[in-house]
Amino acid sequence: MGIKAYEKPRTPGLYDDGVEIVLSGKNCMTAPRFTMSLGFASTLMGIASLTLMMDEAGAQLIPDDTLGAENSTVGVGAIEGLPTTLIEGGAIRESNLFHSFLEFNVGDGQAIYFANPLGIESILSRVTGGNPSNIFGTLGVAGTADLFLVNPNGIVFGENATLDIPGSFYGTTADAILLGDEGLFSATDPEQSTLLTVRPEVSFFNYLTAASGDIESRGALAAGENLTLAGNRLELQGQVAAGADLTLLGREVVQIRDSADVPFIGFAGGDLLVQGNEQVDIVALSHPDSGLYSYGDMVLRSANPVGGDAHYWSAGSFRVETLDGKIGDLFSPVDPIIRTAGDVVIDEYEGSSLHILAGGSVDLGTATITAPDAGELNIDFLREDITLSDGTLVQIDGGAQPTLDVRAGVSPEALGEPPLQLLTGFNNNTDNFRGNAFVTGEPSNADVTIGDVFMAAPSGLVLLTTQYQPNTNIAGGSIWVTGEGSRGIGIRTWGGLLGPGGAVYVDARDHVVVTNSLIDTQSFLGAGDVVINAGDTVRFERQNRFTGVSVAGAVGSGGDIRVTATDLEVINGASLSSNTFFRANAGNIVIESRDTVVFDGGSYAFSGVSSRAAGISEASGSGGNVAIRTGSLAVINGSRLVASTGGRGNAGNVVIETNDLKITSGGFISTDSLEDSTGNGGDISINSRNSVEISGVSLADLNAGDVPDASGLFAQTRGFGRAGDISLSTGQLIVRDGGAISTETDGFGNGGDLVIIADEVLVSGGSPDQSFSSSINASAERNSVGNAGDVNIATRQLIAEDGGFIASSAGVNSFGNAGDVIIEASELIELRRRTLDGDNPTSISVAVEDGGRGNSGDLSISTGDLFLIDGGSLLAQNLGSGEGGSINVDVSNLARIISGNGGISLINATVGPAASGQPSNISLETQRLELLDGGQIVTSTFGEVDAGNILISATESIGIRGFSQDGNFSSGIFARSLFSFDESADQFGNVEFLVSEATGSGGDIQINSNALNISNRGEIGTDSFGSADAGDLVINLGSLTLEDGNISTISAQGSGGNITVSADEITLFGDSDISTFVPLGAGFGGNIILSADLIIALDDSDILAFAPEGSGGNIILDTPAFFGENYVPGSPPPFDLNNRVDINATGRLSSGNISVPDVSVIENSLNELSGDLVDTATLTAGSCIARSDDTEGSFVVTGAEGLPQRPDGDSVSAFPTGEVRALSDAPAATIREPDGVYQLADGRLVLSVSCR
Repeated sequence: MGIKAYEKPRTPGLYDDGVEIVLSGKNCMTAPRFTMSLGFASTLMGIASLTLMMDEAGAQLIPDDTLGAENSTVGVGAIEGLPTTLIEGGAIRESNLFHSFLEFNVGDGQAIYFANPLGIESILSRVTGGNPSNIFGTLGVAGTADLFLVNPNGIVFGENATLDIPGSFYGTTADAILLGDEGLFSATDPEQSTLLTVRPEVSFFNYLTAASGDIESRGALAAGENLTLAGNRLELQGQVAAGADLTLLGREVVQIRDSADVPFIGFAGGDLLVQGNEQVDIVALSHPDSGLYSYGDMVLRSANPVGGDAHYWSAGSFRVETLDGKIGDLFSPVDPIIRTAGDVVIDEYEGSSLHILAGGSVDLGTATITAPDAGELNIDFLREDITLSDGTLVQIDGGAQPTLDVRAGVSPEALGEPPLQLLTGFNNNTDNFRGNAFVTGEPSNADVTIGDVFMAAPSGLVLLTTQYQPNTNIAGGSIWVTGEGSRGIGIRTWGGLLGPGGAVYVDARDHVVVTNSLIDTQSFLGAGDVVINAGDTVRFERQNRFTGVSVAGAVGSGGDIRVTATDLEVINGASLSSNTFFRANAGNIVIESRDTVVFDGGSYAFSGVSSRAAGISEASGSGGNVAIRTGSLAVINGSRLVASTGGRGNAGNVVIETNDLKITSGGFISTDSLEDSTGNGGDISINSRNSVEISGVSLADLNAGDVPDASGLFAQTRGFGRAGDISLSTGQLIVRDGGAISTETDGFGNGGDLVIIADEVLVSGGSPDQSFSSSINASAERNSVGNAGDVNIATRQLIAEDGGFIASSAGVNSFGNAGDVIIEASELIELRRRTLDGDNPTSISVAVEDGGRGNSGDLSISTGDLFLIDGGSLLAQNLGSGEGGSINVDVSNLARIISGNGGISLINATVGPAASGQPSNISLETQRLELLDGGQIVTSTFGEVDAGNILISATESIGIRGFSQDGNFSSGIFARSLFSFDESADQFGNVEFLVSEATGSGGDIQINSNALNISNRGEIGTDSFGSADAGDLVINLGSLTLEDGNISTISAQGSGGNITVSADEITLFGDSDISTFVPLGAGFGGNIILSADLIIALDDSDILAFAPEGSGGNIILDTPAFFGENYVPGSPPPFDLNNRVDINATGRLSSGNISVPDVSVIENSLNELSGDLVDTATLTAGSCIARSDDTEGSFVVTGAEGLPQRPDGDSVSAFPTGEVRALSDAPAATIREPDGVYQLADGRLVLSVSCR
């Protein structure tokens, strides 16, 4: 900007009344107003003094004759009434005035002024002699013209040197001054000079050579407008000030020093440039008021790193440059402080603590902080408590710890006030630094861009913020960590073995973006915290180098990682990691993001969060917790959130609170207790108000042909510690395409429990390669010792389909128990297969696999409706040596089990050949039960333990109908004792099958319902395929209807179980059988007891207690009325396809008893009648029956003592007919059919009607 000079009106007469020059800033905001008084500070009076001054001037001011008739002259004059040495004459070329001297010096206490004729704007003076110019007094201009002083031999400004120049001053040791493109005013070759009228150039580097002299200044130099010093070397102390631009140019070096008694002040009302081509060497921190100040931009320029131990105040921007204008380097052994209202640009910084307060942006390539500053507070370093946007208190103390303190986008008030009142040559207030902020215009943004930060000393601190007293009028406010510095590391505050790692605080008004950079605070003695806040997005993105945050300690604790943002993205392999490797605990990872959090592995193998207690197995430190609160969380494409332990300490917990959670394409969240660890795994707790989706596997692995990672939630242990629990609460839970929720033990510790509370749960399908089924699972893996955890699900609706499953299991050769599975679904549980892809069943199960030594857990289901469709199953399996688990199902409305293309749907409780203890039972309570198209409820045993019992209570009805599409499986309820098969191969590849029969009995079945309907090959049966007995069957009903259905107990070589049916009505149609059967052995056929008010058997229905090689069982039909179509007692086999009802209890050893009510006397009975004549008089009454309790005699009118032998035959009368006569006309008698069977007084039963 610059500060203009103007003249006040003055009284006539040359210099006699003096000239007052007033400098006024022209900036429209609050540019300073400088008033510069011309003359000495003290009064020089008397003729003796004036004579002495003139003698000194004559000795030190010697004009040369290079200008000929226009040579310079030295005389006596007065400035503001004070005597002074006045330089006049010279060559005038329009606005330029040229002077030339053989010697040019100003003595101590002397004042020398150049006359300023009217119209002269530039005074150019040169020294052609061989000596430097010594300026020990006052050098001035009696007017507003700019003064150029050129002495190639050097210029020295002494301690008392001052400038009294309202305009600009240019002091240089260059050989010449350029005048446009052609003009030249040369001090080394005066004859070649061309005195032109064009304005002189102020760039002197073209005429600075190795032979050029130096410029030294220890005085208080001030110019009203620009001030430029240009020499081979500049050695500066004291004050160098300009109302406009200040330019300090050294062909080799610019050196700036202060002392404890005398500050160095470099001031520019406009821009400030310090350029040393070879070196800029600034050490000015000995005095609290020392510094470089500019109301415009400030530039430090050199081919080599700039040494800059100073305080810098700039109302514009601050920039370190190389000679070609590129960003340059800064080093400082002490502690620089940079305050600027504009931007700060530095390529590399190395040194002690660095403080930057910028009203605009900060661009820093690499910062290497070597040590704290041991100097004085506010001289060498800053000490301040800063509160970040998330409430974190940061204590800045550059003297106590190595510090990188970068604050961008600050308000002018935050910059403070420099001590500009100390400036000499300006007698008004020049310390209103805040009021002059942005005189070069407001910055375009308030961003911080940093490549690398390396703390070479322990316990460091890094603060990058755009939130410190922010200027909200400036856009931007993002922080970028690029990793593009010379170290290529990001931010590293290692402490090594010397001390703790430092802390890192990043607080942005807008975005925080970390690319190709690692924010790393590791140290053996403990790590510092990493706190990152953003008003908008925080992004960690790997492009070609490891990216993220890593905090780690060993003896000292790991620091915390805290991220607060609107959105967080950790992508393409970036990660956040908090670790401990020995005794200390790892820090916590806490993320709060208002809208979204995304962890996306992208094309890399890993992206996400890790909290780990690792190292040797004796390590006792615990892992930190991972806590995330956000609107939406996505963990995708192989990314992972992991909390683990590898020693004696526990893993941390993972706590997530969100609206929506998506884990897909191989992403997962896990807590681990690693191999040989004695610490426990952490818990996973998720509260996702709307939805949780877990789907797919790692596509990168899948495409590469590797075994992919499944997406999911995993809590696992491989060591001695317990795995953590998983608790999940959400509106909708979707687990599909190979996704999983799992607690697992693969070691000595127990697996964790799994608790899910959701309005809807869907578990669907498997991975594309069928390597993973979607699952909710608590497991003890192969060869593990610990127990599997429990699975608890509370929901309104649960659907599992296409191979998805829910289970608690103990694996092959494991020692632990399987856990319980408890599911409460208020409306619906549906297990189904919609597609034919894959062979994996859809199921809810508890299981112990082959060789397992533990017990199976129980499976408990409670729901409104239960649908098992096309292969959907409830399973309790123990194929090991422990006890089997039971299945308990409570359905308030409808339980439907229907098979189809997807396979057999069933409820199955199985114990294997080596199982022990109690059997696996099934209990089902419902209003209605339907088993269709091969749907089954089964208990079975393959060994010594009995098959489990089945208890079914259906308050309304049970329907069992149909068979599977392949015809191999009937719908039904079964309790079975089966064969087991073992396959082995010898060294020659010969395969041998061992078939072992179960020795445990088939279980009992008890059914309670209002109505039971079995049709189309539906069955209820207890079976034993070996020598064990079949179980008993107890059925209590309102009505039993069989239509081509069967109720049976079968034992191949043992005894058939008993069948007991109690019902109001029992009806058998088609080829329906109720039977007990022993086909091979000498066992007992089993008893059949049917109790009902009415039993009807039609078509080819049979009731059999048959044992061809053993003893037939007893058959009891406890009913007053049994109707069997074509039934003939004692009919021999075969019993099927004979179109009659058979009741048989025969056996080779003995036959059982058959108790069937005699209903042959009942008219319309379906029993086939014998050929014997029947006296019909004993069966019917010819009149109505009058009920009486009297003991009087009775009159019985009977018929002709004959009935037809068959219902459609003719009656046979015992009485001859009389004469045939015509009937008289009379009303026909009313014919009334019998309405019942009546017992007469003599005990006879007759068919008749009651008298009315």
